[in-house]
Amino acid sequence: SGTYRNAVHVDEVIGNQEVVMKPMGTQLAHVPGMIGATVLGDGAIVLVINPVQLANREALSSGAIKVSSIAPILEQAKKVALIVDDSLTMRKVLSRVLEREGFEVVTANDGMDAIMKLQSITPDIILTDIEMPRMDGFEFSRHVRDNESTATTPLIIISSRTAEKHRNVAEQLGVNAFLGKPVQDDELLLQVNTLLNH
Repeated sequence: SGTYRNAVHVDEVIGNQEVVMKPMGTQLAHVPGMIGATVLGDGAIVLVINPVQLANREALSSGAIKVSSIAPILEQAKKVALIVDDSLTMRKVLSRVLEREGFEVVTANDGMDAIMKLQSITPDIILTDIEMPRMDGFEFSRHVRDNESTATTPLIIISSRTAEKHRNVAEQLGVNAFLGKPVQDDELLLQVNTLLNH
């Protein structure tokens, strides 16, 4: 994945099956590479890993992990921000601002794409536009709030649609902050840090 390489030693291939993945609790949500869990037909609970995420973790790319080293790795884990906007320019601008602040940034080009991304990541904060193809920001915000794993995730709308009616809809959906475009870096970071440290 990118410049990282990761080898996974598999002791045995038992089979291939489709499963329904469930989000993990807060204790395990930020363990690198662990993206969920599933319950097998016999009732056994199995953790689901994403080898690409494992390969992208600098802390894991140097070799095997001892149990005693897991705690420091978790403390060093970057906060994850999900940026949802159909404008490539906006995605790049917002990504640069947050990456400078030490965030790991994941981008999506509309609500449908973002929902797919949420199946493999648990973001610490979500930034979304309103007007997007396939699924707009309001529909996506409703999905975020209705989903158990993201129900309390800080959610910011960044849009050129700043009329009172749009702000009222956002508030009713449980959006934490509403910023107009073009957004100032300082204003954005103030909101992000306020919501994360609340």
